[in-house]
Amino acid sequence: AQLFPYLSYERGQELFQHCCEVEMVYLREHGGTLYPGLEHTLEKLSARHPLCIVSNCNNGYIETFLDAHSMRKYFLDWECIGRTGLQKWENIRLVVERNEFQNPVYVGDTELDYDSAERAGLPFIHAAYGFGQVPEAPQISSISELLEKCREQMFSKSAGELERMAARLKTGVFKLPFYQLRKGYSHTDYRPQPGFSLGDYGR
Repeated sequence: AQLFPYLSYERGQELFQHCCEVEMVYLREHGGTLYPGLEHTLEKLSARHPLCIVSNCNNGYIETFLDAHSMRKYFLDWECIGRTGLQKWENIRLVVERNEFQNPVYVGDTELDYDSAERAGLPFIHAAYGFGQVPEAPQISSISELLEKCREQMFSKSAGELERMAARLKTGVFKLPFYQLRKGYSHTDYRPQPGFSLGDYGR
């Protein structure tokens, strides 16, 4: 609407959809510029926890990104607004509940991510190298800090806090900016604890 204010809503939607299709073709062929240490961190995390993606992207975008970088092997499940039509916090809860995780953590880079995690009842870690500022949240300044920060986040809670969280939720997720450009559904019987979910990818 801002780029082409003279177009009707319907025509604008057609143009937007076409741009998304062209973008996914390009992304599948060329990928993005990944943040340093991303794959090493995913490899280490996925060896101990099931990882998932929750994103406000179009349907097919997550799969395109994963295929471009051969990273499907690190993820148990993913969800996006483009497929469900749900708000981000609802998709977080959806992934949490269908995978039956134990200790949810959500990692994101914007205020929306923080608000969504809060509304879904998950603790939040701010990826400060991404888009936004969330001064009230614990943060990481690079992906390589995530392993230690997750350990701190998981074990810093009091018994009462963990009890209340367990009463609200069955599982755990987090969202993480992956690559510097911009930014399915898989089933498995794998049910380790705790669980994580990641989504959205940075600039």
